[in-house]
Amino acid sequence: MQRSLRRVFGPCRDEFPADAMTDPSARLAPFGGSLAASRLDVFERARTALLALSPDETASRTGACLRPGGVTVDFLGGTYDVDFARGVVRHLLSGPGAADDLTVNTLILHYLLLADGSPLSGCNASYREFPGAQIYYGPFLARTVTPLVGAFGARSHVLLQAGERLGGRPVPLGDAAVVLDVFPRLPMTFVVWSGDDEVPASGSVLFDGSAAGYLPLEDLVIAASLAVAALRRAAPEAPPTAPTGGGGPCTRH
Repeated sequence: MQRSLRRVFGPCRDEFPADAMTDPSARLAPFGGSLAASRLDVFERARTALLALSPDETASRTGACLRPGGVTVDFLGGTYDVDFARGVVRHLLSGPGAADDLTVNTLILHYLLLADGSPLSGCNASYREFPGAQIYYGPFLARTVTPLVGAFGARSHVLLQAGERLGGRPVPLGDAAVVLDVFPRLPMTFVVWSGDDEVPASGSVLFDGSAAGYLPLEDLVIAASLAVAALRRAAPEAPPTAPTGGGGPCTRH
């Protein structure tokens, strides 16, 4: 099991530049800090910072859909409209994993503000491979891997079904694994091993090697925890959520 994970993680190690993201959370300072700070204050600072951005340039960096005066961006199966002139985030299209609250809206603004437009590396990295991530690793495990294994460790096939409902795609890792595009350029891979009488169930949450260029480390924990919560809600035992209005095809940068 561990040898398999090393093969997954290995290719990314050489792709982090020597000075890459030594203090990723510092990028949040102009916007009021991480989502762990006062949520309303952080949202208002991010909202104010958005007013200075160009929708066209932002769409190019983030993979969001450009529309007059703003963008629409997908997050966990939901579609959100962001009005740059007013700094307003509006939920257009619901999905099984979508939510509409202050944390989600702030996370969307942070993605639009901080994404650096790096190309996807195409390789998987564990959270603690990112420079500076070790100090957040305990909360990361508690908020992502532990609930992932709790929900799907004994029924790995359900992870695939839940992932499909969120628009995810299966990949050949562990006993079951699914990739979700949490944001347009922020894929995450959720893996579970079912275990047996001798080996307990286990799991992992993997990121593309470029992930720290799209959200700071603290926000990656929150985004991954929201994705796990969405997978749990989308499991077949949960009642389905019908799409409601809005949204539509667009040309992505």
